[in-house]
Amino acid sequence: MKRLLWKVILFIILALGFTVVLGGIQQETGFDFWDISLAQLGPMLAAFLMILAIERLNIVFNFDPGRNGLLKIVLALFIPLFLFMVVFFIAMFFDFNVRFTENIADILPPVIVGMILGSFAEETGWRSFLQPLLEKKYSALSAAVFTGILWGLWHVNLYQNGWNYMLEFLLFTVSASIIIA
Repeated sequence: MKRLLWKVILFIILALGFTVVLGGIQQETGFDFWDISLAQLGPMLAAFLMILAIERLNIVFNFDPGRNGLLKIVLALFIPLFLFMVVFFIAMFFDFNVRFTENIADILPPVIVGMILGSFAEETGWRSFLQPLLEKKYSALSAAVFTGILWGLWHVNLYQNGWNYMLEFLLFTVSASIIIA
């Protein structure tokens, strides 16, 4: 139990450390390429460093989508886009202040690429490292809930939107974490 705890704490410290350093580098250099946030690389770099530094972790990254791999990839790419469009049109229907901009064709590709690359980097740390590490001691559900809480808290910059937003975002990350697991 104590060994697992220190590994989880070390991963969190490394993920936050890489996030802060990369976010600072991006802010200082003005790096802005297709909405890619360097800070999103934090969990992935922490996971890689942990695997390199601690030989007995026995965690192997497996990027093989297995059977129906192409279908899984297509669904992973298009379901979020579809859900975004559904929410967008519902918001338009209820007359929330949303509208297409003249440059939507210029904005959408970089946002999609940024989301895909950022999600890949984050999920490599959260789902491919932390989740299996926690599942060595706890059930998949418990590991998913804990991973979801950490994933949500890691997005601390979003909490400037207030307590309600913070709680809703944590509910989202825990729920999404359970579904992903």
